Amino acid sequence: MKDRNIFDILGNAEDDSMERLTEKCPDITDEQIEKIIAMSEKKYNAKKKEILKDRTEKDNYINMTENDTVEGVERVHRPVWLTPLATAASLVLVAGVVLGSMAMFRKNKTGKIDTGVIEPAVTATTTQVSGTTQISTDKNGSTITTTVTTTSLSKTTGKADGTGAAGGASGSAASENEEIKALAGQWKYQESQYDFIPGSITEKGTVVINEDGTYSYNGTNETGTVKIGVEKMGGSSLKTVSFYNGSSYSFGGYYQNNEWISIGNGGISRLVRGSKADTSKDAEYISYQNTAKSLIEKYYDTHYQIMFRFPQYRNMNDTITFNLRDPNLEAGIRDVTYARITGKGLELNSKADVENYARKVYSDSLAAKELEYLNDDYVVISDTYKNGDHIDETGVALEDLLAFKNFIFYKGNMYVNTSSVQAGWLGYTSANEPIIISNVTSTSFRAYAPGIWGENNMGCDIVDFVFEPSVNGWRINNLQPENYSVYGENLPGLDS
Repeated sequence: MKDRNIFDILGNAEDDSMERLTEKCPDITDEQIEKIIAMSEKKYNAKKKEILKDRTEKDNYINMTENDTVEGVERVHRPVWLTPLATAASLVLVAGVVLGSMAMFRKNKTGKIDTGVIEPAVTATTTQVSGTTQISTDKNGSTITTTVTTTSLSKTTGKADGTGAAGGASGSAASENEEIKALAGQWKYQESQYDFIPGSITEKGTVVINEDGTYSYNGTNETGTVKIGVEKMGGSSLKTVSFYNGSSYSFGGYYQNNEWISIGNGGISRLVRGSKADTSKDAEYISYQNTAKSLIEKYYDTHYQIMFRFPQYRNMNDTITFNLRDPNLEAGIRDVTYARITGKGLELNSKADVENYARKVYSDSLAAKELEYLNDDYVVISDTYKNGDHIDETGVALEDLLAFKNFIFYKGNMYVNTSSVQAGWLGYTSANEPIIISNVTSTSFRAYAPGIWGENNMGCDIVDFVFEPSVNGWRINNLQPENYSVYGENLPGLDS
C-alpha cells in the first residue's frame, strides 16, 4: 500500500472519519497538551509562510488598469484539515479538564490537612481557530481566494473552593453578607388581624439581627442564624429573610423595605423598625377610635328605629309590667315590661333628660332631625294602675298603642320598653374589629365602624364627626349604615 502523508489523510477525510479519530484520543497530560499546541503553531506558521509566498508570486503577475474589469470565479479547494485538528485538540482539552477536576475532588476529601491556602484547582486552555477570506485578482482577471487562519489561546483559572476570577460563589456570599449587615439592628415583632391598625397590634417581643448573620429573639428566648434568599412567585422575585434556630426553621418572611419584613403569607405578623415601629401617634389614633365607639353606641341607645333603648343603662331590677293590646298576635294582647334607666351613673326621668342625653351624641343639626320622634314616643301611665294590670286601649289607633311606645312615665319616673314586637328588632352590638379612622382634621374625622344588627347580621357604619365648640367636644354629624364589605374596602393596607 502506498504511504500517505497524514495531512493528505486529514485533508480528504469525511466528518464521520474525524469523529472516529477524535473518539480514540488517549488521556493526555498538561505537558502533552502544550506540546500539541506548540506543534500546531509551528505547522500553522510554516503553512502561513507558504501561502504568503505563493500569493506574493501571483501578485507580481497582476497588472490592471483603471478600465479593466473582473469576471469569472476560480474554484478553490479549501483544506479541511485545520478545523478537525482544532476539534481534536479541544476534545483532548476537555478530557484533561475533567480528569484534573476529579483529581482535585479526591485531593480535598476529608482527612486532608487544611493549610488555609486555596490553591488553583483547574487551568483550562482553549484554542480557537478562525478564518479570514481575502479576494484578489491575477493579471488574467481570475479571482484568487485566500483563507488566512488564526489561532488564539485563552486560559481560565479556578480556585479549589469553586470560585473563579469573576467572583462566583464568593461574590454571592459577599452580597448576602452586605444585605444582612443592612438589616442589622433591633426589630419589633408584631401581630395584627387588621392590617396593623392602631389598637389591633399585639407586641410579641424584639428581634436583634447582628452583622455577622446571627440573631436573638426575646419573645421565645431563642438565638440562631439569618439567611437571605429569593422566592419566585407569579413571575416576580421576592427577597426572603429566614431565621433558623440551629438547623430548624423558626420563622421568616418577605423583605418589603428597610423598615418592614412581613412574616408569613398572611401578613398578620411582621418585623418593623424606624418609622414603621413608631407608636408615638398610636395613642392619638386610639383616642379617636374610643371617641367614635362611645358616641356610636350612644347613638343607637337613642335612635328611634331601635326598640331596645339604653340597653347598657337600664336597670332590670327596677321594672314594671303591664298587659297591653297587640293586634299582631292571635291573642290580641301581651305583657310588656319597662325598666328604669338608672344604671352606670345615668338616670333619666323626663323627656328633657332624654333630649339632653341625645345632644351629647348628636351635632346640633343632627339633633334637630333625630329628636323629632320624642314628641310621639312618650305616654303617661296613670298611677292607679299596678304592676301586672291590663290597660284597656279600646279604640286607640295602632301607632298610639302602648306596646309600641318606647318610653312611659309612671309615678314620676321614666321607664324604657324592654320587649319587642313580634319579629321585632333584636338590637345593635359593637363588633370586635377595630374602628378605622380617616380624614382627620382639627374639626372633623370619619370612622368606619363595624357592628352587628340582630344576632349575625354584620354591617359597617360610615360615621362623620364634627367638633362642637359650644360643648367643647366631638359629636356625630351623620351616620350612614352600609354593608360589611365597606369595612374591608377601607382597611389601610399592610404597606401603610
